[in-house]
Amino acid sequence: KAAPEKDAAAIESAVAELLRLKEQLPSDHPMRPENVKAAAAARAKQKKEQASAAKAARKQDLKQKMDSVARPRIQRKIHHLLQTQGAGDAFQYAGPVLAERFADWAGRPVYLTEKWDGTTVQATKDGVFKRIDNL
Repeated sequence: KAAPEKDAAAIESAVAELLRLKEQLPSDHPMRPENVKAAAAARAKQKKEQASAAKAARKQDLKQKMDSVARPRIQRKIHHLLQTQGAGDAFQYAGPVLAERFADWAGRPVYLTEKWDGTTVQATKDGVFKRIDNL
């Protein structure tokens, strides 16, 4: 078996010979180093352009779909769904009866969010978000 130094020298010699032979190729040959680099750069550019075009197409498709969907109206003020009575410490629900303000909502979709001390869950056209009140 040859010594590692001889193997390295043989590899270096083969690489040098390969580079010398590539330099003898015609300037328009696809295996010349500068043409290999140019082809790789062209492929990378084409791949990037295709990805960008695909992303733009997806974005346009999503926009068209979103524009065609009827968005529900959003009630940002918090109302009690059930009838209430009293205020402060005397506040209570008046049984399982809908509040008068919702009497005409029969058959309409209603989206409920949960509220607890210090935070509000808020629904918008973009999603449901937890808002933290700074008191």
